[in-house]
Amino acid sequence: MNYLVLAEDRIAWGHLNVVDLGTAGYRQVSAEARPLACEDIAIGDRVEINGRNVYRAGVVVEKGEYLHAEDGTYFQCMVAARVPVEAGDSGSAVLVRGIPAGVTSRSFGGLLGFTPLAEGLADLGLELCTTPDCGVSR
Repeated sequence: MNYLVLAEDRIAWGHLNVVDLGTAGYRQVSAEARPLACEDIAIGDRVEINGRNVYRAGVVVEKGEYLHAEDGTYFQCMVAARVPVEAGDSGSAVLVRGIPAGVTSRSFGGLLGFTPLAEGLADLGLELCTTPDCGVSR
């Protein structure tokens, strides 16, 4: 795992619950929001990303278990969406119906693949930030 250390003056205090979607504007994560799990995402749901500061949107086209043959990695749930992706998009936020749903992590023939956020956060013992300062002291 890599760690990112930010200088104190570069932290967007008061806006840590905001997702920047570039030309599509900002999406504020509401205090009631919960990260989406596999069962919360349906075929046809609207998907948005802003990888490399290029906004794109599309729809969920498939979801299910996935075994990545090259490295033997098993994903209990992988979602594929009709959203074009390229090298450098990895790590960008994925919103489904405007709700935090995952992180760009795979390309299926140039289309978006991601694992739902609820399962990923649970595996890491983390929670979704839903307040302006995420409960962190400045």
